Amino acid sequence: MRFALLLIAAALLAASGPSPVHSAPIPCPIVEGVGVGSIRLGMPTAEALRLAGNPAGRVIGTRAAETVYLFTTTLAQITTESGQVSRIATRHPTCATGQGVRIGDSEARVRLAYEKAPGSLRGRAGSVVRYVFPFTGVEFVLTDGRVTLIEVFRPDAVPARVTPTPAAPGAESALQFRSLTRRVEGTTFVVAGSVSNAGSPLALFVQVVLVGPDGGRVAEGTTTLVPNPIGGGGTGSFEVRLPIDDVVSRLTVSVRPMNRPTIALAEVSQVVSDVAGFASLVLERLLEVTVLGATAERGSGTFAAVTNRSSLKITGLVVEIEMRRTCTVTPVGSTLPQVPRTFTDIRKGSVRVAELAPNARVEVPIDLAATGPCLGAGAEWQATWKVLAGKVEEAK
Repeated sequence: MRFALLLIAAALLAASGPSPVHSAPIPCPIVEGVGVGSIRLGMPTAEALRLAGNPAGRVIGTRAAETVYLFTTTLAQITTESGQVSRIATRHPTCATGQGVRIGDSEARVRLAYEKAPGSLRGRAGSVVRYVFPFTGVEFVLTDGRVTLIEVFRPDAVPARVTPTPAAPGAESALQFRSLTRRVEGTTFVVAGSVSNAGSPLALFVQVVLVGPDGGRVAEGTTTLVPNPIGGGGTGSFEVRLPIDDVVSRLTVSVRPMNRPTIALAEVSQVVSDVAGFASLVLERLLEVTVLGATAERGSGTFAAVTNRSSLKITGLVVEIEMRRTCTVTPVGSTLPQVPRTFTDIRKGSVRVAELAPNARVEVPIDLAATGPCLGAGAEWQATWKVLAGKVEEAK
């Protein structure tokens, strides 16, 4: 099973229910764990392409042996591995799963349709949610709360159902975190660790929740422990990579049994105080620089507004700016005919801010290396900028 983009957090429930009865044949039937229309999982690549027609493109998949064929017809893509079809996806509104879910349906509709599926994993990245049913063989991608892609794959075998025995009050849990690390890689928050099991064998997954300074969730995800199930005396490891668009102030990691996902058998919470790792996120994603127009006190393109949209303080900020503008100028005092001429004015400069408080905006002068022919109010400047230096720290 391929866990793409943040698989994750889940409700692994009990046995699947019967498929609904349709009053009319579906033009594009999606059979979970089997296929879409006439294309079937396990079909030779050549046969699948003969039935699907010429693809619009082809890319390499997430694994070395994978090839993804892209289509603009009823199918969206066919993924092949070692010469056979391994995944089939569609975005077409005429297609429907055996439980009646179609493109455009809500997340609530997906949950209701598959409430009796033996397990599910849910992951979120911004407005995109991935809902995977690994033991049913179907995945739903939702954008802004609506299904935008449905993909089928060979289902995994349902793990043995071992119900954990609740520990007595005050007793030590059979599950223990042996290690837990965290790090920030640009705009990705990575949590990794290991868990030991001193009790009965269990099929387990790990849930990670990241919380921002305002108490809201920045990201969440889950992944299974490896190996899984974990036998008595065994240890499993995990790594969860979550894209973030805000600073993380606290994280919670829970270990849950697959057949009883509402129970946390082990849990740890940590305060994230080492904020230096968020420098790339703040300086690249949460900082805004705008070249200002003219006012009665200043010329156009001589000042910039710098805005910090993060909860951290920025110090020692240096930003390089390149501005471009087109203007028409009529020469004055020249012996040549006074014919209007059009110029492209390109200026380079920098701005410096010693300290910028959280969620604050300042207007600072641009240290221009040179000026050009475009003077006065004129049109707005088109500007690009990049951060040359800057640090982040907790606001006191």
